[in-house]
Amino acid sequence: MELLRDKGRQFKQTIIAEAAYELFITYPFESVTVDDIAEKAACGKGTLYRYFSSKDQILTFVISARLEDVTGAIEAQCLNNKNTLLAINNYFTLQYSFFLKNSRLMSSWLRRSQDASFSNELLEEVNNRLENKLKMASTLLERGMKENMVITVDSHELARLLENIIRDSTISLFANTTRGHDPERVLKLIKIIVSDGILINNSIADL
Repeated sequence: MELLRDKGRQFKQTIIAEAAYELFITYPFESVTVDDIAEKAACGKGTLYRYFSSKDQILTFVISARLEDVTGAIEAQCLNNKNTLLAINNYFTLQYSFFLKNSRLMSSWLRRSQDASFSNELLEEVNNRLENKLKMASTLLERGMKENMVITVDSHELARLLENIIRDSTISLFANTTRGHDPERVLKLIKIIVSDGILINNSIADL
């Protein structure tokens, strides 16, 4: 019976979180209210508070779920891929897709996490997941270094730099509504630049 209650709770949390996610990627976090989330989830405000204590907790739950999805994909398509060059290509595609879709969400997280009133426990939860994603990239790059595909540098620093490049490029696309900015073309350009800069005698630009 307790297991059924736990599953029911998880199911309702997911429904609320998915409703919040749709709002968070459409509107700034600050403009979305708990009432908005409850209405989107088709539940009462009181019901929502039975599963989440605050909007910050909902934000943390939503981001954690997205990070779990992308790290799962990185593990399956990159770390478990024996073709290192293809694995690196997959990493760029997955990271770019993640930040492109969640640009507003991650921007909201950065702003909110810098607020002194934000819970340290919630902050640590997301930061641990972000760090795990970075470690996975570092592991992949180290493999590329051993196979003489990637320049030999600090893998963790390189992973962080590459993530920043990908993230910032999607934020720029999100902020710039000018026609002619094709996300796929930007991704291809990033791959070309990275191939010329860190890969030795190989290219992922056309994979």
